[in-house]
Amino acid sequence: MDLDLTDEQQMLRDALRTLCEAEATTQVVRAAEQEPRAADGLKRALAEMGVPGLRIAPAQGGSGLGLTELVVAFIELGRALAPGAHFESGVVSAALLSAFADRDSRAAAMLTGIADGSTSVVTAWQEEDGRIEPNSIQTTLRRDGEGWRATGTKSFVAHAAMAKHLLLLARHPEQANRTVLAIVSPSAGGIEAVPLPNLADEPLSNLHFRDAPVEAVLGLEGGADAAWAAMFDQALVAMAALAVGGAEKVLEITVKYASEREQFGKPIGGFQAIAHYLADAAVLVEGARALVYRAASAADEGSDFRHFAQMAKLKAGKIFRDVSATAIQVHGGLGFTTEADPQLYYRRAKHQQLMYGDPAWLERRIGDTVLSGTHSVFA
Repeated sequence: MDLDLTDEQQMLRDALRTLCEAEATTQVVRAAEQEPRAADGLKRALAEMGVPGLRIAPAQGGSGLGLTELVVAFIELGRALAPGAHFESGVVSAALLSAFADRDSRAAAMLTGIADGSTSVVTAWQEEDGRIEPNSIQTTLRRDGEGWRATGTKSFVAHAAMAKHLLLLARHPEQANRTVLAIVSPSAGGIEAVPLPNLADEPLSNLHFRDAPVEAVLGLEGGADAAWAAMFDQALVAMAALAVGGAEKVLEITVKYASEREQFGKPIGGFQAIAHYLADAAVLVEGARALVYRAASAADEGSDFRHFAQMAKLKAGKIFRDVSATAIQVHGGLGFTTEADPQLYYRRAKHQQLMYGDPAWLERRIGDTVLSGTHSVFA
């Protein structure tokens, strides 16, 4: 399988790297930790480049590109720690809405808004028990005249305050073993947002829905469960791409520091103990990159890529954690200060490792697939 980037994919990579170097500096990243709107300039620039609509069909104003192009883009966003709802809106919500765009004008219109950057849609799905499977969802809908109202609690919802719409994963009102997607306005009554402090300083909230009015429901006739499964595999690959980009960049920062910081009359990178750490890290990053592109390539060829997606998320998440920890150690005392950049990557590495499938969950799924014989280990 040829995993080399095409000329067009390289152009996308180079253009995004230039944009992020200008609009997603570490100063912007730090400012956005305190005030998310500090990254509005980045959001506009990415929309002008068409990044939110990479996976959205041309009929809804997107580019309709493959998962490989999404990986190219998200590696660059990961390198820059680009703040914003790029993942939540452009990957998760876009994939879910795309499953209904051909039969629901509301879903199609929301996709158009995501693609042109005028709309941010955040999916609220995870609940307090931390389980990922849709059949564990406890959020309910009840009929209210010609409309619906939602009741339940969603945890770890990112960028909810900045969203124009929320996609709420809820139990089907008539079939308990199925789910639906409810469209809710974040400003609607009956919603309490409780800020959730976290290591990465991401704008996370727990959302409590208490008879909150619902604008529309997708999937009453079916399709929400299949849309969720298809989206989740793509989300794993995109999250893995973010981790690869972050690991790549923090390693570059560390190599540069080790080549400039002198001790005993020579750069510390010249000492074997440091050089071996950095060489090992470089090998790990390249291995994770290859696995992420392998998953994306399988998806673009129409093959079952779930196994590769799970392995990519597991490996990339761990490597980002390990490489960012090495960066802290190589920087010495400086690495433990908030003034240095390695801590920005270190804090986000753990956050990304736990979101959308923690290591234990991924290991169980990968093991089940291998032991069942449904996917060859060396395919």
